[in-house]
Amino acid sequence: MIILRRTIALTLLLFYWLNSLCQDAVSLNNMGMKYLFGEGVTRNLTEAFRLFERAANMGYVLAENNLANCYYNGDGVNKDLSQAVYWYERAANKGNATAQCSLGECYYSGYGVGKDPSRAVYWLEKSASQGYPRGLFVLSVCYNKGHGVVKDSRRALSLLERSAKQGLPVAQYELGNCYVHGYGVDLDVERAQYWWKRAADQGFTKAQEALSR
Repeated sequence: MIILRRTIALTLLLFYWLNSLCQDAVSLNNMGMKYLFGEGVTRNLTEAFRLFERAANMGYVLAENNLANCYYNGDGVNKDLSQAVYWYERAANKGNATAQCSLGECYYSGYGVGKDPSRAVYWLEKSASQGYPRGLFVLSVCYNKGHGVVKDSRRALSLLERSAKQGLPVAQYELGNCYVHGYGVDLDVERAQYWWKRAADQGFTKAQEALSR
């Protein structure tokens, strides 16, 4: 009975310790975001990187993705695509849709890792399955070009439409192009202008230029 009580006590202690670590990681990541964007503090990319790194080393998935972005963009640290891929993969393996998309794009373009179309599609499918707009868009490009997957224009259009409906400007612009040229859909200039306007309203330059022609 005494052993059982000790086991329960140790289990509860471990639970509270892990929970406190998680809360600390969340706070560190949130503060990192403030420094990244200068929200309520002076913008400091080096400090943002440091905070993301601490939270990521605690295993916090959002911080792992943010740290990967820092390495990818060179925010607060020297640009290092191989480190970006490492942290994207850690977050992607935990189910983070944003990281899955970014990792897929790295494999698609060969950034920080050898080009691998099939691996790109693998991660993009995972991201798209969670409804992540950019994951849907990049996967649509793969299906449209037959990159890492058998070319399927209908599947490409379906993914593009889903991405556009979720508000991704580049997807809205490209869907407008489909309508103005009749790619996979009936030619419909009004529909094209509708999607271009939605992208233009978000500041997407190409859509703004398309509307002005």
